[in-house]
Amino acid sequence: MRRVLIVDDDPSIHLIVTAAVERAGMQITFAHDGEEALERVRKVNPDLVLLDINMPGIKGDDVMYEIRKDPALRDTPVVFVTGAESAKGFDYERYGAKGLITKPFDPARLAEEISAFLPMNPTGFEELRRREDQRRQVCAREQRASFVERGFKEIELLQRRAQSDMDSDAARRIVQKWCDWAEVNDHPDLEIMARDLVTAFGQFGPARAIEKSADDAHRAFEQAKRDEKWRALDEELAAEDADSEAAA
Repeated sequence: MRRVLIVDDDPSIHLIVTAAVERAGMQITFAHDGEEALERVRKVNPDLVLLDINMPGIKGDDVMYEIRKDPALRDTPVVFVTGAESAKGFDYERYGAKGLITKPFDPARLAEEISAFLPMNPTGFEELRRREDQRRQVCAREQRASFVERGFKEIELLQRRAQSDMDSDAARRIVQKWCDWAEVNDHPDLEIMARDLVTAFGQFGPARAIEKSADDAHRAFEQAKRDEKWRALDEELAAEDADSEAAA
């Protein structure tokens, strides 16, 4: 019997999923928050985890990070669950999940949707291999992380120097570097912020432009740092996969 762990803080979701999938011969276990989810996944060793994204306390993506970081858990298939609005634009592949199921569920189709993600499903294996191949293409982890860290320091430097005699062209070169790097490394929030800041130099001058944009810059680099954390983990997993294949 296939073991499925449902992680959701809404008791009604537990009832709906149980009614839908137990008839399909699946054994259901529940967790009500992220902390309990990590305990259950270690204890139950489920064949699949349905993981709610938005929960009190530890969020779904942070639970996923802990699962993938643990060598004993990282091969556990996980499918994110969220409302239709939250699902718009949500890149579940970025976190290494096998898929995304939206609420409200269609009870008539739910068992079929879940079965498609269970191990030994050929389509599921092909999709997993495709994502592993994508992870192997990520490179230059240390340089990316270093750039993000330097960006935080450069924001503080720009804020200090802009209040004195900073040359507008020098400031523009620094921010243009952020913009070019963000475009190449797929950080849209950082790229948009940097382009807006370059434009603001011409309108307000460096002091006023940086004052108006400093908070946005910090937020953009915080998001970039979070993105790079996941990319770094992806690279580590890809390297381990390559080592295993070479040893086989």
